[in-house]
Amino acid sequence: MAFLSKIGNILRWTANKHIRSELSPLKLSIHQAVRCMSNKLFIGGISYQTDEQSLKEAFAKYGEVIDARIISDRETGRSRGFGFITFTNSEEASSAIQALDGHELHGCRVRVNYATDRPRPNFDEGGGFEITSIWVLLAVLVVLMTLLAVLTTALAVVELNWERTKVVSAWMIP
Repeated sequence: MAFLSKIGNILRWTANKHIRSELSPLKLSIHQAVRCMSNKLFIGGISYQTDEQSLKEAFAKYGEVIDARIISDRETGRSRGFGFITFTNSEEASSAIQALDGHELHGCRVRVNYATDRPRPNFDEGGGFEITSIWVLLAVLVVLMTLLAVLTTALAVVELNWERTKVVSAWMIP
């Protein structure tokens, strides 16, 4: 009974996830509209020698920079070659994109565009398994149950033959 309940929960979870994925294009179009009004920019292809202060100075020509961040590797502390700039308004951000996207900055050609928020992982949707992993586990479970049934049947046949052998040999012994 608990097994059937688990399968029902898995199927319900799969259906809900499928419905949400069907509706996600609607969210993306709204997200795209909001993103164009954003004042935070992604800068890719930054030189490894560029620091936050020089990045801020390079972008300050196009408006007031609130924040400049270069993302660094956790283990080595070395720049990962990209960063973010936050302007006070979207017009300044737009002018920085038009002026610097595809141009050289500190010896490297940089890509400048609006930053997008990465979706946060949603841990309330299940045990962290992808749906394909669950189907693989179910398939393995079915194979194991089938193998158990075959072994049980084979054991019963061997036991039946053993009983027949004992009966026949007891009957033949004088």
